[in-house]
Amino acid sequence: ARRVAFNGVDYPASALRPNEPIEPLLIRAIDSARETLRVAIYEFNQQGVFDALQRAKKRGVKIEIVIDRSHVYTTGYEDDGVTPRKPKPLVVDLIKEGYDILLLRGRSGGIMHNKFLIVDEGLVEFGSYNYTPQSEDDHYENVFFNIETARVASYARYFNYMRGLAEEPDLEKLEEI
Repeated sequence: ARRVAFNGVDYPASALRPNEPIEPLLIRAIDSARETLRVAIYEFNQQGVFDALQRAKKRGVKIEIVIDRSHVYTTGYEDDGVTPRKPKPLVVDLIKEGYDILLLRGRSGGIMHNKFLIVDEGLVEFGSYNYTPQSEDDHYENVFFNIETARVASYARYFNYMRGLAEEPDLEKLEEI
């Protein structure tokens, strides 16, 4: 299998759930960041990744995040049809702790469904994997690691495009949560 090396860390070019754990690879990528992390993620509820982001922030890594708006400002009900949906607690924690996080909704009521991470403008991780326990434990998922300059730059441009469309979270609304 092809391998990818970046910032002194070795990654598989691809990893597939349920055959290979993915969360530890994401944590290694975040822990290897020296200067910047850019995260575009549909859903976030994974404590290990949250802890890695905390460590990166303490190291002085500049972290920018774009997440789907519906994971902060929720509508509808849980699967039981009775319990109102609540925001994802770890997302609210990121916002309240001052992370540079912007919210994006899809066009015409759709969703922002991207799932990628850019480390130090030199490594990109992308695939179907949401940062959730369900993705790690229950789903068939995939991720790819790539250091090709053109591919990383393309993801960085797209990330900047999304940030230009995104909105800041309303801290007053979050205080009510």
